[in-house]
Amino acid sequence: MAAKAMFKSMQEHKAKVAGPHFLMSAENPKFPEKNVLGMDHATTLSHLQGAGYDAHEVNGHYGAPEKSIIVYGVNHDQANQLHGLAAKLGQDSSIYSDGTNHTMQFHHGEMAGKKILGQGTVHHTQKPADFFTTLPGGANHFTHNFDFDKVV
Repeated sequence: MAAKAMFKSMQEHKAKVAGPHFLMSAENPKFPEKNVLGMDHATTLSHLQGAGYDAHEVNGHYGAPEKSIIVYGVNHDQANQLHGLAAKLGQDSSIYSDGTNHTMQFHHGEMAGKKILGQGTVHHTQKPADFFTTLPGGANHFTHNFDFDKVV
């Protein structure tokens, strides 16, 4: 990909984060015994793309680096389906955002069924130490703000 096209693609990803999107991972499930689908990252990404979702690989760092998936243009009903997919992959949690307001939903363990809400996103020019996502192209990093003291 030419430099101009890559820059345009990176800017498009950054713009899409300002709209509805969903974040999840299929790697390193915290509850592997709950991974009833047995799908890995590549299979999950391919499945989502094949189902018509605007899904892309991103790099997350939440305690440790891992491949993650961002899905753009997700509505509330689709987000519920994607939360269900994340749960069936044994994941601890997944995130739905309308672009401003974020919901981290927990699927298993002592937090199962609970949510943490947040608002706003911080974009970083340099990779933070932890708790961030890097968009395709590697130049744009962001962190959604969550109020971990308010569990609903």
